[in-house]
Amino acid sequence: MLHTQLHRHFLDYTAIVRHSENLSTPHDMGALLYQIERGSHEAIRTIASPQSCRAMIDLMYQQEDRDKIPRGLPKGTPVANKTGEIDGTRNDVAIVDPFGEAPYVLTVLTKEVRDYSQTLSAIRRIARAVNGALASKWS
Repeated sequence: MLHTQLHRHFLDYTAIVRHSENLSTPHDMGALLYQIERGSHEAIRTIASPQSCRAMIDLMYQQEDRDKIPRGLPKGTPVANKTGEIDGTRNDVAIVDPFGEAPYVLTVLTKEVRDYSQTLSAIRRIARAVNGALASKWS
């Protein structure tokens, strides 16, 4: 994760006032999720033990915010995702069908968002397009 910067703890309001932001990239988030999925799926040690990778996926699978990537996928599609929001951003990263035969990782990060409704709609369209492209490739 070469381009990820962690400058503050979650809800560290003093750091927020100083504009010490946590930053990442879609590539870094995708690489992280890929290693978590691979560790669980292939039962090998990647960034953590296979058991820990599985536990991380199980935790993400319980995500209650399903308005971004999951909502852009066909109903009933298993998704382990993690959303992130702060003023001006709406983000979601996901392992789609994490326990299936052909899981894949999707990361959508935004910045300088002015219209949250349009942003959510765009994230869903991206998820739908990626899923459709991969589904047609596999059929």
